[in-house]
Amino acid sequence: MGVRGLIKFIKAKDELNSILESYSFPQMTQMMIIDGSSLFYSLYFQSDLDKNHGGDYSGFKEEVCRFFDTLLRCKVKCHVILDGGSDPDKQKTLESRLKDKLKTASEIATELSGGTVPKKCILPPLIKDVFIQILREKDIIFQQCFGEADQTIAHLANKLNCPALSNDSDFYIFDLREGFLPLDDFQWKDENNGEFLAKRYKLSKFCEHFRLDPALMPVFASIAGNDYSCLEFVQLPSQPSETYNITRLQEILKFLGGVDLTGLNVSEKRKKSLTEAFASVSKTDESTLFLHSIGKYTIQLPELPELPFWFLKKFQNGELTSFVRDVWIHKKMMLTPLVEDFSQPSCYHAARRIRQYFYGLILGNGNAICIEYDRKKGGSVVSVNEVTSLLISGNKDEQNKLQLHHLNKAPLKLRQQVLKEALDVQSLDLKNIPKHLQLPLCVASYWWRYRQGHHSSPANINYLHALLLGFLYELHNAEPGAFKEEMGAIKVEGERRQLDLHVAHAFSQWQVCMRQSLHLNQLLCCPLPKPACYRLYCGPLVHQLTEKIKTEENAVTELKNSLNETQRILFEELLLQSKGVRESRKGKKNKKEEEENKLLENNRYFPLSQYNSLC
Repeated sequence: MGVRGLIKFIKAKDELNSILESYSFPQMTQMMIIDGSSLFYSLYFQSDLDKNHGGDYSGFKEEVCRFFDTLLRCKVKCHVILDGGSDPDKQKTLESRLKDKLKTASEIATELSGGTVPKKCILPPLIKDVFIQILREKDIIFQQCFGEADQTIAHLANKLNCPALSNDSDFYIFDLREGFLPLDDFQWKDENNGEFLAKRYKLSKFCEHFRLDPALMPVFASIAGNDYSCLEFVQLPSQPSETYNITRLQEILKFLGGVDLTGLNVSEKRKKSLTEAFASVSKTDESTLFLHSIGKYTIQLPELPELPFWFLKKFQNGELTSFVRDVWIHKKMMLTPLVEDFSQPSCYHAARRIRQYFYGLILGNGNAICIEYDRKKGGSVVSVNEVTSLLISGNKDEQNKLQLHHLNKAPLKLRQQVLKEALDVQSLDLKNIPKHLQLPLCVASYWWRYRQGHHSSPANINYLHALLLGFLYELHNAEPGAFKEEMGAIKVEGERRQLDLHVAHAFSQWQVCMRQSLHLNQLLCCPLPKPACYRLYCGPLVHQLTEKIKTEENAVTELKNSLNETQRILFEELLLQSKGVRESRKGKKNKKEEEENKLLENNRYFPLSQYNSLC
């Protein structure tokens, strides 16, 4: 949903300024329902966090914590609602958005590699996962809807008699008793002594201004939110311009303002408003979608599908990604674009094998087809691909135990087997790896071997060193010492560096492999411990580290020397394990690699107690 241009329309008109009334915190009503998706978009894009090198997740965590800590100081209780997928009727819209995002990502890659700072941004791929982990750590009440969140947010806001916080234009249409707070006007950063200002919108004021019956607002939104070509009552400029949408909205409101619903009950109002609406769009072939769109503005809780209870519970608790719904209902997966090297195949190719096992578990079939929307090599054109699902290479009894309705009860070893087979890391030895790094290490090994097989470049070892050193920095960033100081300086320098598309492509591959592995681990009820996602990757740091390692011969040695003993042994263990599977299968090693691995083996084993503080 969404009403194109409505927010600009309201804020651009001087006579509408009074509709957005001042609202200060704290109020007598100290509860607020938050649109989680709007919030994490807003917090990331309106911050100074990295938007050019794949993201800064630890910095994002700090921003989210500052936001909720501010609400806590102001004694505001909140309930966060998250989107859990899109409706089937939005397929055309989703495809259009994917094209726009691909174009944006391509433009950003071109501009950044040329030294220009782009105006547009792409959200880092792990942001929602990080956001949910932070909510859980801070004990913020939240839930993920099985579909779009708008109606649930509106229902809960009215049930609890509190306002809703969002940037979604749909909330200008819902009749919320305590109103809607636009995130752009939510001045939480200016909090002083437990108080700050905001703006509040109420539907009643809007309707009063335009002499419009509130029952007609869903009709207004449905006409305005769709590009109908035969609205004979709308007088528009012959050519679209900056004022095109504003003029269009004004004409629609003028037309609907002439519809008199006086004296009718709710049912009669709805019937007459629909009659008027259908009369206005009678020459279109979209009347069914139009009626469906109007129904989306009814404040009611959506029905849940018939799925296993354990599955729905985990989904609502944010313990399963919303991608599982898209695969279950639509058998489709939209692969959100990243900033990468568009002359190469999509970075999502690296994680295809992992997704195939993901599809197999959801669809319960080793030959099921899932449609993936990605991009074609060499440009920003959408590619639609049929991908066959995979099941583990076990017997029928094992495969039956992995059926979705009782997947949560499958033996731990069997669930671990699925995850390790998907990542092809059956021979990895994880007993000396901190719990929160076990899954990231498996992904690093998978990614390293994919890079070696598909991008046989000497630079791969630089990427691996940078990634693993980044793990250690994020894991130990609270510990003072030479390593922290050196890495902190590298991170600051990286925030200013020009984008190297080869580096960006490699780490975009890592991120999509990590995200898909994280989601597969969730679906398998976490046979490996959940990693703290905000500790795994910092774009400016790993990009600059890669450059430093490439140009300075002893960079890795110097950084290792700045580690304390526990950190150094952990780094060597991670490096050995990441490379070990590939080397054992390759069978041949050059002399330098053999010497390096002997050195690593000598330091491989030490008491697990030394790792306890790292977990």
